Amino acid sequence: HNSVASDPPPLAATRLASLPVVRSACAKLSVLYAVTKCSHPILKSACDMLESSVTALGAAARNRVSPVIAKLEPQISIANDVACKSLDWLETSFPILLSPTEQVISSKSSISCAVHLKNVFKRHFCSGFVSRLLPLPRTKCTRFKMW
Repeated sequence: HNSVASDPPPLAATRLASLPVVRSACAKLSVLYAVTKCSHPILKSACDMLESSVTALGAAARNRVSPVIAKLEPQISIANDVACKSLDWLETSFPILLSPTEQVISSKSSISCAVHLKNVFKRHFCSGFVSRLLPLPRTKCTRFKMW
């Protein structure tokens, strides 16, 4: 009996973390954190204590939340699908996201891309873009008034 197991759907968080611009930005932040942490012994001790506390809290939270996550798996799957569709749209609309941070910063098109991104989000966030991804009851969008 030959059965082909289907691949699990991609996780939006994994896809986001694998974008070159996100990876390189996180690498730079990690180096900055390490340099800052090592700049003073008291700061290093505080950071070490905080890191171990966060690790312990994360492990405890994972154990307590696992049953809830299992129960909410259908909703989590829908949210993941929406997030993946949004990433597809972002990657297609803004190919500069697939570039390393250095290239984005040095690119003359990065400023025009930022302006374009602002205008696209302004135009589409409260429009039907989100509802096309996941049909929900329409409500007036007043939460995001950044522009």
